[in-house]
Order: sequence, then C-alpha cells, then structure tokens
Amino acid sequence: MKFKREGIEEPFEIIPDWKPVENRFRASRGVIFSGLQRVHQAESFGEAMGLGWERTKQDLQRVGQTLGWIANGTASVRDLGGPVMIIQVAQNEAAVDVTRLLLFLTMLSANLAILNFLPIPVLDGGHFVFLTIELITRKPVSERIQGSLSVLFLFLLLGFMLFIVSNDIRRLWF
Repeated sequence: MKFKREGIEEPFEIIPDWKPVENRFRASRGVIFSGLQRVHQAESFGEAMGLGWERTKQDLQRVGQTLGWIANGTASVRDLGGPVMIIQVAQNEAAVDVTRLLLFLTMLSANLAILNFLPIPVLDGGHFVFLTIELITRKPVSERIQGSLSVLFLFLLLGFMLFIVSNDIRRLWF
C-alpha cells in the first residue's frame, strides 16, 4: 500500500500477526467486512433529548436532500417507497432490535412532517400558502379557487400514491 503525506508518497507493508482461534475465524473463509456501528448511550435525560434532537435534525436534512435529488433528477421517483416498503423496512428494523425500529420511526416521522408541509393545497403546507396569501393581500383566496385547487391536487396526490404503491408491489414481486 502507499500513503501520501505532505506531498510525499511512501509505500508501506501490512503483515498481520495471525493467531487462529478455535471455532472462530478461519483464514480459508476470507476477510469479513462489516459496517461501522456506533452506539450513543446518553448519561442523562437531557443528553438523551439532545441526541434525539440531533438525530431528528439529521433525518429532516436527509429527507430535504432526497427531495432535492428528485427535483433535480439525480434520483428517480421510481426509487421511492410507500406503505408496503415502510412495513417491510419496519419489520427488518424490528428484527434487529427495538432501538433500530425507534430510529426508523423517527426518520419516518421526519419524512411525514416535511411532506405534509409541502405547498400542496390538500396538505397543511397548502393551507399555509393560502393563509400567507391572505396575510399579504388582506383578503382570503376565493373559495372557488381553493376548492378547485384542492380537488385537482387531491386527485394528483391519489394518483401519485397509486404510483408509489405500484412501485412497492413491483419491487416486492418482480
């Protein structure tokens, strides 16, 4: 192997000190790589609240990043998962341990919070847009416009939900 420090490239050799342990690891099986796993255990309730807030913030950022990738074409809507995928992932996380399930549920809650606040008339974000327009113009948006946009986006949202569920089914059986 080689490493580079301050512009100077230096070769080095790694030779492991090998001591076989009975019933553990056999060299004939090869090297086993595993992902880095960190466990954060809080010393107090306050520290646990802080860790929970940090994790929620990371999940919110991750959801926002994913939406950005979908908007600019880096990711595809075909990669999104719906209720079937949520159940499958929740089962997998619960099989590992309850902590992993709770972390997944945190991510799911952050995801739903952001999606609910998108400026789509049927969702809370759409109502917020209508209220903001009312604040600026000092008069409410016409009920006919609000109703028409709500019905239109309701059907678009239901169609999108059917698309996502069909993605889940296609992924599950094909």
